[in-house]
Amino acid sequence: MSGGDADQHATTKIVSRRACALILTKTLTNRRPCVTMIFETVDPHDIADALDILLLPLLCLMRGLNRAPMTVGEKLGSVIHKRRSIRRYQLAQIGHAVIERLLRAAAQAPSAHNRQPWRFVVLDDIAAKKTLATAMGQRLRMDRTADGDDPKSIEADVSRSYSRITEAPVVILVCMDSRDMDEYRDERRRQAEYLMAVQSTAMATQNLLLAAEQEGLGACVMCAPLFCPEVVAEASQLPTGWKAQMLVTVGQPDNTGKHRPRRPLSDIIIWPAKNQAAS
Repeated sequence: MSGGDADQHATTKIVSRRACALILTKTLTNRRPCVTMIFETVDPHDIADALDILLLPLLCLMRGLNRAPMTVGEKLGSVIHKRRSIRRYQLAQIGHAVIERLLRAAAQAPSAHNRQPWRFVVLDDIAAKKTLATAMGQRLRMDRTADGDDPKSIEADVSRSYSRITEAPVVILVCMDSRDMDEYRDERRRQAEYLMAVQSTAMATQNLLLAAEQEGLGACVMCAPLFCPEVVAEASQLPTGWKAQMLVTVGQPDNTGKHRPRRPLSDIIIWPAKNQAAS
């Protein structure tokens, strides 16, 4: 390229940037007719170059400006339908303030008698995660060996569980303390109270998962602690009365997760009134 051509190329770049700026400014301020004004102030030969640069993002921007803000209900619906179980995470650490927001959302869940039986242990230290993962892996190996499973399959299962726990930036151990629930003499009602505490803790965990999605984080539930609650209690040094329910791994997602098909409503709903009317 000759010196004259290089100067012309540089000038064209500058003019094209000026055209881009004018297109954007006039469009955002709704000054009309913006195209006429641009042709009056910029060499027409640069207009095509400028439109090439701005056309797609400009259309996206205008579409966004014309869209009505989402209502609270629409935002909630979006979070619910977008949420996926994410098992692989980036290495980025999650700040304590973010984790506290997740747990504050979890604690807003409804609970039986408003006893709020949920309890949380935040594991963001690699040593604590390794201790828990190793202890749970040993119990998993023992149980599956007693079942007579293939040793290779057992070791693959243990390794997978260990990786999921230790590679997550944050692991939240969800526990339940049912000591504040109502007490009854008979086993039937005692069991009902216990299950009410379990249900309350599960509702808090769902809040946590939705809050993680809202924060742009990935999360996944692991129910394995139910198979070895005493092992988890010892490894994580749980306070008296805290019973391990599940693990929730949390981190910046390394993928978008998989869409899992849902059963149609016709399979999961019964409308007695509608059935009676139809008959």
